[in-house]
Amino acid sequence: MMIETLKNMVWDCIKDKDVALFMIFSNEGEILYHRGRAVKGRTIAEGKGFCRSHCLEALKGKCGIGAESCLVNLNGNGFSESAQLLQVKQLLVFPVSADLFFYLDSGGSEMFREKEISELKILGRHFSRQIKEIKKCEQGAEGISGRSEAAERIRSLVRKYAIVDEPVLLLGETGVGKNRVAELIHKYSGRKGDFVSVHTPGVSKDLFESQLFGHRKGSFTGAIADTSGYVARAEGGTLFLDEISELSSEVQAKLLRLIDAKSYTRLGEAVERRADVRIVAATNKDLRKLIAENHFREDLYFRLNVLPIHVPPLRERREDIRDLLDEFAGKLKGKKLGREAVRVLINYSWPGNIRELKSVLIRAGINSEIDEINGEIRNYLEGKFPLQGASEKDAKINRIWQDLREGRTFWEVIKKPYLKRDLNRHEVQTILSQGLNECEYKYKYVAKLFNLKDREYHRFMSFLHDNELKGNS
Repeated sequence: MMIETLKNMVWDCIKDKDVALFMIFSNEGEILYHRGRAVKGRTIAEGKGFCRSHCLEALKGKCGIGAESCLVNLNGNGFSESAQLLQVKQLLVFPVSADLFFYLDSGGSEMFREKEISELKILGRHFSRQIKEIKKCEQGAEGISGRSEAAERIRSLVRKYAIVDEPVLLLGETGVGKNRVAELIHKYSGRKGDFVSVHTPGVSKDLFESQLFGHRKGSFTGAIADTSGYVARAEGGTLFLDEISELSSEVQAKLLRLIDAKSYTRLGEAVERRADVRIVAATNKDLRKLIAENHFREDLYFRLNVLPIHVPPLRERREDIRDLLDEFAGKLKGKKLGREAVRVLINYSWPGNIRELKSVLIRAGINSEIDEINGEIRNYLEGKFPLQGASEKDAKINRIWQDLREGRTFWEVIKKPYLKRDLNRHEVQTILSQGLNECEYKYKYVAKLFNLKDREYHRFMSFLHDNELKGNS
């Protein structure tokens, strides 16, 4: 039973009671979810629209966790001034786990019956069990597993933010696992729709609006049929926009409207469409700097930055590397890492973060001819694959990878030999396939792996397209 289902079950239990407000808040006083009367503020301490003093009493431990743990007032006895101003007749505040509280008040309407209070307690216990299941799952959550304070903080934020519908902004260097965090937020939210991931640099800027929102037939040259976009595909689910800083100013404005009004229009249409879509965005750029340079909208930044999560680089959470090595052990294809290899990996700086760690293990698993890898792991960190026993073709490809690791560019070591017919189509496709596998099938990252600058990306993709060169996946 997922959290979204539980929220709906609580609402189904109380919707006929003309409940004025249902709210979930954390043991740190953070308001995570509310439905009914308008609530202002993000914390119990600063918020308005609910009985604040009674929530503060609960946070101080005046009601414990257990079957009889509700803080219940039946006839307004002992209510605070704020409760009286809201004309609350009955109030329930009770913890459902060590982390979360339920809050319900009846406004000026009918009171809760004992049976309904009992049902709410049962749902609360279900909620508590669900939170515990999430915690268990998170211990092996790819990319954020580990024992460091940073990993636990991210897991804690994923738990909290999963039950909220507000946007989440993931911040951190390339390769730290922001996409995996986004997937976990969707998974634990219980939203019934799909998780739709959009790598924004990989979509042509001229076509991005059409691909995001969809278009009508004939709205532009080449629009031969009505097309639904990413937003429609994510209906009822989560839309993950990776590298949000790459959006044009026009698309940024329309994304802001999607977040604020929950509506959008297809290209070539005048009719607004409603959208039940949770937005999660990610960037490795400093958005405040881009705002100062007029490359990113400040109002969109503030809407996206409601629930931020900073994912630190791997070099700042070295104590997690052993757990990550256990998690990714399957990429070694049956081989094992000895003590020396583990020591080397823990002390490495990891400029490519978790993505680089997985790539090193993949390279070692494919290329190593020994069952236990130790000091030889340095070869795979530096891209110097051992060539003994390799075929002539393998040796050629290994030399190209070594040249790339040493800083030479795609144009020098792949395009030029290909045009001179020193490399054939299959060999180039093999190199591209290896690069795509290392970069999780994102051409933007492959271009960087090939030492290309951002401005060369479209030239790189044009060359691949014109020569029908695609990695064999």
